[in-house]
Amino acid sequence: MKKIYEEKKDGIHLLFFLSKPSNISYLKEYVKEICGQVIISPILKRFRRMEVVIHNDEVLEKQIRSYSWDFYQKMWRGYTEKKLIKGKNRININEEVVIAFRYLMRRRKGNLKITDISWSNICTAASKDAVGIIVHEIAHLWHLRRNPTKKLIKRQLRRFNKAYYNSLRNAELFKGDENIAECWGDLRTNLFTLMDQIVTEGFAAFHESLANGTIKYTKKSLVELYKYVKGVSSSLNKDLEEVYEEFSRAVESGSYVKISKVKAKFGKVTKLVPQHCNTIGMHLHHVVLYTNEDITDEEIVHFSPEKLIKNYEQSCKSLGWQPVISIGTEGIFSLKKHISHIHSFRKSSE
Repeated sequence: MKKIYEEKKDGIHLLFFLSKPSNISYLKEYVKEICGQVIISPILKRFRRMEVVIHNDEVLEKQIRSYSWDFYQKMWRGYTEKKLIKGKNRININEEVVIAFRYLMRRRKGNLKITDISWSNICTAASKDAVGIIVHEIAHLWHLRRNPTKKLIKRQLRRFNKAYYNSLRNAELFKGDENIAECWGDLRTNLFTLMDQIVTEGFAAFHESLANGTIKYTKKSLVELYKYVKGVSSSLNKDLEEVYEEFSRAVESGSYVKISKVKAKFGKVTKLVPQHCNTIGMHLHHVVLYTNEDITDEEIVHFSPEKLIKNYEQSCKSLGWQPVISIGTEGIFSLKKHISHIHSFRKSSE
């Protein structure tokens, strides 16, 4: 690794490293601009020293221009490492992915021909995305050290796995349908993932969006995001409800083939869950922090999924809004209703 830039401000030391030597001329200016924006981010104040490693594989412009949207979505923009969470404060960012993302977004708009897009302009614009991604990973680093969600979900999964394996064993012993047992197990695990990511990814996505200017601490921004997330939550709710309905019909007919098709459809839905959870979680943090002056980052960073959602429901009540997600039945996405559906499938497998 090679250090290429560092800056100190208000007791914070921010350092940038390259994973490999680079001859790309724009990179130092690119990093200087990024550093100037990241170092003033409120989330960085939780650390005295932070290292950012840019993984630059010297991907050629021609190669990035050949990237497809599906290819980008499979790549990591940035990440932390478990072994580093306990020690050195270091996050990682994939430089070529950020540039590819900016290029693809502009290409998708359709208002520019590929030949009209200046490579240097893309790199300059990509620095804005990089700032958000770096702040996103810094938020993860701080959040993972303090938030109980991962441990809570792990304990809940251990209890759930006992019931799940008992269901599989009973299906085998009493000639029930193991395929049904596997399916309800997948559906329930999906809800655990949803609860986990709403908190962990939602917190990071919230700070990323503040850093890159996607959202602001204003009522206008709050309302705009709420309108958008209502659609996201409704879409996720509808997709899962359709899976439940098809699964019920498949169980009633006793068709192994139909159940297999339902599992395949559910697999497609689960691919969208992380993206939906990021957006929903970002909205929850936005609403709770905006409407409660007594709740700060230092407090909300300790919130479990249940505590976050309950605080969010109270905030929505004060705003006169229907929650996009709720523990009970009030929200667009009702956890109680989804769990009820899944328990009924569990009974079908026994």
